[in-house]
Amino acid sequence: MIVVHKASRMSELWIADILEKRNNPDKSKLFFTGITELDKLIGGIGTGWYCVWGGEQKVGKTTFLLSLAEAHSIQNQLCIYFSREMTTMQLGDQVFAKASKIDKTKFRKPDLTDKEIELLIKTGDKIAQRSVYYVYGFSTVDQIIEVVDKVEELENTYVDAIVVDYLQLMQGNKKANNRTREVEEISRELKTMSISRSNPITIHAGAQINRDSIRSGMLDANAFRDTGSIEQDADIASIIYNKIDDITGIAQLNARNIKIVASRWCPIGKTSYYFDGATANIGNLLEPNQLEMKGM
Repeated sequence: MIVVHKASRMSELWIADILEKRNNPDKSKLFFTGITELDKLIGGIGTGWYCVWGGEQKVGKTTFLLSLAEAHSIQNQLCIYFSREMTTMQLGDQVFAKASKIDKTKFRKPDLTDKEIELLIKTGDKIAQRSVYYVYGFSTVDQIIEVVDKVEELENTYVDAIVVDYLQLMQGNKKANNRTREVEEISRELKTMSISRSNPITIHAGAQINRDSIRSGMLDANAFRDTGSIEQDADIASIIYNKIDDITGIAQLNARNIKIVASRWCPIGKTSYYFDGATANIGNLLEPNQLEMKGM
């Protein structure tokens, strides 16, 4: 969709939008992650932003991305979670663990207590009220667009946000000569999708970072695996990584750092947040004496 506005019309629309936001703050639709220090750093995520959240394997990207989908629902925004890594039942383990505070490893065993089963049933009733769709089995951006169109038809409203887990597991709509070019094309198509629909859509995409960057500690805009152009497409590009204790040099089990490595809208910087892999919970960081160290 090509949109052409003369300067006078653009100015008129822009001023009208500013006044609308001022008079009706609830309609501005800024999105907040729920992690206080991260939200302070970013200042809120706008409609139509393309946000890339990178991290090494097993650092908790999926837990973080699922929390974004939940946060959109809490803020009365319709969200679709696209997973290439987990089936919807596997995602259910994460979602129910977070909502119930039950260790997700217990779901694989047939020894849940009656009290836990009762809690999970009540938890399921609450989860059912969320405005989130979970999708597994897609591979291309065209398929993402197809699902978004179907959900908007079913709900008779616009989709506010999608979460894609994650870029390097997707396939391009067109055949590319190499994998780097293919991932770059996928990223560019997601960016285009975020702003080209009749109603702009916020897109969160998970991404892997390359091992050399992990080993060297060079966590910057060039650290994303299979591509060097993600930071050019993204409104915000960030990297999640282990938080190392300054004294012991050991990774903290219940904490993660998140670093903004590229942004059009906020300062470059980093902050930390609480992470509990067992119950798939994240949030504001606990006091240092409440954190466990890996290997201790």
